[in-house]
Amino acid sequence: MSSYPGEVLKEIKDISRIGYLQKLANKCGDFKVFTMVGSWTSKRRSVLECTETPELMKWLAMANYMQILKNWIVLDIDEPVNKDGKVPWEVVDKIITKIKYYDLGKFKVYDSGGKGYHIHIIENDLALEHYSVRQRLRAHLIKKVGADLMMKSEKMCIQIPGAPHRKTLLSKKEVYQWGYPIQWR
Repeated sequence: MSSYPGEVLKEIKDISRIGYLQKLANKCGDFKVFTMVGSWTSKRRSVLECTETPELMKWLAMANYMQILKNWIVLDIDEPVNKDGKVPWEVVDKIITKIKYYDLGKFKVYDSGGKGYHIHIIENDLALEHYSVRQRLRAHLIKKVGADLMMKSEKMCIQIPGAPHRKTLLSKKEVYQWGYPIQWR
């Protein structure tokens, strides 16, 4: 195997995940990523550390979970589920309406590939606050909309967009962005 980064990138099927994670780390600060399949979990590694060698870049391409970023508020909606085992879109739509009403900034909604949805609210000024303030602000909003309260902490991890769900292996895909529906072509 070659240790030349260009040769390694040819071997990696999805280099877009590497670019996405590097861009986030450069813009928002370094964070940890890891791979989880079923109950097996890999070691957590820094995104910037993973760009140091070609072998670690391969590892980065396989990661499917990441830490919550300082400027993100993540709403993990996995209840209530309908008889198909999925959260009804109407539940998510009500939360979207609240986010727009309170003008909480840009956001993206993802189908997790499991039973629920993830909403990533991007608020750059949040990163300027002390950790405890960020945690209290997240907790307040999470309680208001009835999402998973564990996501108030930046130590929690969330599935990487486009990465496979740890149980279903279905990819996390964007279904709504920046407060406007995706324009399908």
